[in-house]
Amino acid sequence: MASLGTQLRASWPMVKAVRRELLIVGVVFLIGVIVGWFVLGWWLAPVEWTDAAPVDLQPTYRDAHVASVAAAYNTGAFTSNEVESLGKGERWSYAGFIAELNRLAADASPQMKTAYEKLALDLAPLAAQEQAAQPPPAAQPSPLVWLLLILALAAVAFFTIMLVRRGGRAAPAGAVGAARAPGGVPMAPGAVAVWPDEAQLPLRQFDLTYVIGDDRFDLSNAIETSSGMFLGECGMGISETIGTPDPSKVTAFEVWLFDKNDIRTVTSVLMSEHAYNDPALKAKLAAKGDLVKADPGTLVTLETATLRVRAKVAEVEYGAGALPEKSFFNRLHVVMAAWPIGDSGITQPADAVPV
Repeated sequence: MASLGTQLRASWPMVKAVRRELLIVGVVFLIGVIVGWFVLGWWLAPVEWTDAAPVDLQPTYRDAHVASVAAAYNTGAFTSNEVESLGKGERWSYAGFIAELNRLAADASPQMKTAYEKLALDLAPLAAQEQAAQPPPAAQPSPLVWLLLILALAAVAFFTIMLVRRGGRAAPAGAVGAARAPGGVPMAPGAVAVWPDEAQLPLRQFDLTYVIGDDRFDLSNAIETSSGMFLGECGMGISETIGTPDPSKVTAFEVWLFDKNDIRTVTSVLMSEHAYNDPALKAKLAAKGDLVKADPGTLVTLETATLRVRAKVAEVEYGAGALPEKSFFNRLHVVMAAWPIGDSGITQPADAVPV
């Protein structure tokens, strides 16, 4: 099993791919808060209070209101059952109102202290009834639970953005093809291949080889400049199988290009000779991208807004058995190389090996 550090390094290109999108989301959210809070809430449509309840008054006015209620009650102006409608208000609990009476009684004159205490004593039975009628408070989640929930939602949103930007494709961590020259010979560090029909050397070149039995084959390679600036990703994965599994019989592969500056993931399908000549399979796979027969030397070009990737079939070996002839791959070797499109100012690598 790959170490955590290896998995993080493998997923870092995907993190960089959505960094700009996350920044945009954050800026839009901040602008929304500023517009909603300050512009709308304080300027265009400020909150206007009407019909405030006694509990909503400022402390000075609230104390004066409670004092007037206690004084009137002490003179017999109304009964304790009428306190709610004549002075306490609906949103002020009896317990809260009694607490205010006791607080004011502590510093009141003897006459007002008597009024406060009398009203508080007469309201005590109503407070007990009110408390008995209330359901027990629901258990509140701890701050840790809320923090974990927020982190989980943030993780879901993060990986959803990555999947959308990759066109729904999630490559396994660590599945990165080694850079090799055609024929399987490892290339020198930093060296790339010379493509005869390209005026410039590629930024990156990748050697992708499938061998039957690798049922989870799905290789992804980061396209970066020599300084480490992330531009996109390209790769190859299984698109269609035929026959029985164990192992899977792959009859078509997808080669794809993801550009961080483009909303599309461009895909072409490399098909076996049998699949390419089968109308039903061609109709099924047509929605995935351009259909190409995987013959040695076949060249596929994928272009997005700022990147061009060329995938060259270097080696094809078909499997044999009960299935139709040339219907599934025993081995498929593809070389992929990437170039920037337009005047990007990106410096091409200096070292090269012939292709």
